[in-house]
Amino acid sequence: MLPPRRQEHGLAKMLRGRTTPASGATPARKGDVQTGKNAGYFMAEAKTTSKDSMTLKREWLEKVLCDTVGDGRTPIIEIEFQATPTRPVHRFYLVDAADVDEFLVVLRKDAR
Repeated sequence: MLPPRRQEHGLAKMLRGRTTPASGATPARKGDVQTGKNAGYFMAEAKTTSKDSMTLKREWLEKVLCDTVGDGRTPIIEIEFQATPTRPVHRFYLVDAADVDEFLVVLRKDAR
C-alpha cells in the first residue's frame, strides 16, 4: 500500500471513520476520511511527505473548512512525516482555533 493510502487508513482507524472513495474527489463526499456522529463527526484530509519539510498551503486549510461548512463536521488536517533511518514517523494535526477552544472546554469538564 502506498504511504498516502496507508496514512488515510490509519487516520480512519484512529478517528473510527471511513476512507472516502477517490480521496474525496467526488462532488458528494469530500475529504480523505469521514466519521459519523457516533465517532465525533470529523472530516479529515491526510498529507504526507518523506522529506524533512512540507509547504503548508492556505488552499488546503480553506478547502477543508469549505467542505465542512453547514454539515457540522469538525475539519482536521493530518500531516505525516514518514519515518527515515534516523527518525521515527511524526504526525501533526491542524484544526481551526474555534475547534481547539471547544476541545479544551470538553477536556476541562472531563477533568473535573
